[in-house]
Formats: sequence, structure tokens, C-alpha cells
Amino acid sequence: GGAIITSNLLSNTLCKFQNINNSSKFIISTAISITENKITCPTPEWDLDDSIDEEIVYVYISINGQDFSPSITSSQLIPLTFTYLRDTTFTSLSPTGGPTKGGSSVTLEGFGMKNISSLMCRFGEDSEMIVSATYLNKFQILCKTIEKSILTLSNIVKVYTSLNGQNFVDSGLFFEFYSSPNITSIDVNGGINEGGTIVTLSGTGFDVFGEIGITKCR
Repeated sequence: GGAIITSNLLSNTLCKFQNINNSSKFIISTAISITENKITCPTPEWDLDDSIDEEIVYVYISINGQDFSPSITSSQLIPLTFTYLRDTTFTSLSPTGGPTKGGSSVTLEGFGMKNISSLMCRFGEDSEMIVSATYLNKFQILCKTIEKSILTLSNIVKVYTSLNGQNFVDSGLFFEFYSSPNITSIDVNGGINEGGTIVTLSGTGFDVFGEIGITKCR
């Protein structure tokens, strides 16, 4: 629950979210904003059966708190629908850090990924750090970081995900932004084509995030 639904009708006061196949299963939500041609209602929490990951419900409206009508007027009075989705569970992400200039392709792994166009990630609390996510499979999504211009004291931020671009849920995972290392010299300028030459690079910022097994040369 908590998503904001806006319906373009006059003087509305209530929204009702009703199971498509069972009219006795419904929840009523009180409007939080009313204008001449719009009503805004927060979605109430919906109990999904354990056997399903999503459920489509009809949306009805009432202007007197008692009589509900379909939320769209047509020759057939077909109601608008809203889809409740089960929260995704995340277990890990890779890599766990990247440069502040952005461009890191971060794979989040878990269960119950949804292949929908409104899938998004947010790195930290700043709304400017919201990016579109790419569905890979039911266990993985991919988010690419953008430039983080202001460094915080820790530079370690929470990663949030959203199924609708509005409600962001804490994934329980963290990502670390760091300044890109600066290479100033290389001790060997050439070597045999069979490989095996040990090359030492000098500069600054190598130990900010890097560790053996993760740090690589290309």
C-alpha cells in the first residue's frame, strides 16, 4: 500500500479497491486531495495470497461515502484497474562500490523480480540519484549509477528499488561511492607477448575501495 492513485472525476471523496472475481473482498481508502477534476487516494495494504505474486483489482469511487461507481465512464462502465505486486526480496549486489563519476553497472540479486517498465533504483536518499532498472531475469535486475557530485562523510549509501517509480523500498543492501584512482607512472613499459611480466602502477587512491581479488588491470 501507499501508492498514490489519481482519478479524473468531479467531487470525489472515497476510493474502493475491489477483487475482480470476489466483490466481497475490498478495501476503502479516503481521499487525501480533491480538486475540481481530480481525487487522490492512497492505496491501502492488500493481502496477497501466498500462491500469487500480484493481483489486479478494480477501482471504484464514491462522492457520498456510500454509493460506489466505476472509476471510468464509458458505454460499458468498465472500471479502471490497479495491480498490487508482492515486494521483491534482495540478497546481494555486485559490484558493491563504484566511482563517483557514475557508469557502474550494478546487478542486484534476489527473488521475485518483476519485468515492468517502471522498475527503478535509487542510490541513497537523494531523488537525483534515481535511475531506471533493467530486468534481467526473475532473480536479477541491473541498475547503472549516475554521477554523485557531492561526497558524504561515509560515501556508503543504501540502495532502494521501486516497482512503480513512486514507492521506494529499502533493499537492505549498500553501495559505496569512491573517487577514481589517479595513475601517475608505470615501472615497466614493455614485456614479452607470452605475458607474465609484473607491472607496478604508481599513483593515489588505490586503497580507497580496492582489495586483492577485486582490483583488476586492463
